[in-house]
Amino acid sequence: MESTFVKLRQELNDLGYIETLKPDCVPLVDRLFSDLKTTTQNLQKYMKISQQAIEEQDSLRLGAEPYKCDNAKLIRECNELHLAFIQFKEQHEKVQKDLKVKIVSLENQLQNCESEKQNLKKRIKDLDSGQPDKKAGVKAKGPIPRTVDKGKTFRLDSAMGVCRRKDSSSFK
Repeated sequence: MESTFVKLRQELNDLGYIETLKPDCVPLVDRLFSDLKTTTQNLQKYMKISQQAIEEQDSLRLGAEPYKCDNAKLIRECNELHLAFIQFKEQHEKVQKDLKVKIVSLENQLQNCESEKQNLKKRIKDLDSGQPDKKAGVKAKGPIPRTVDKGKTFRLDSAMGVCRRKDSSSFK
């Protein structure tokens, strides 16, 4: 125990602890001093690990910097493409809507033309079936102008020619 006391006293003096050390406290102080050494060694070990982690973090940040720039560029490009897609989609939907309106308008115009064609065929049949005096009166006046969609006019004889062409082409 004497050698332990002398050794412990010397180590305490080296560390700057010059207070008196009683022989009954030697086992306790020896254990505390041993724990202090272990804690100091562990602290130094973990300080080195921490320093290495910080250096690795810095190198990873430097390595990731070009990717951050590329990522920002790609996000910006993606946003621009998304905006262009939305605008294209809206334009496409508007065109589709306009085309549907045009189809309905053309279908109505076709129905009107078909109805007019039937009326004209009936009138021609009526005129041909024994009413020669009315037929002569109609020919003397000339073709009857008709108004179709949006102020466009056509002559009865030209409309009948179109209708006849459609009729003859539909039988083929």
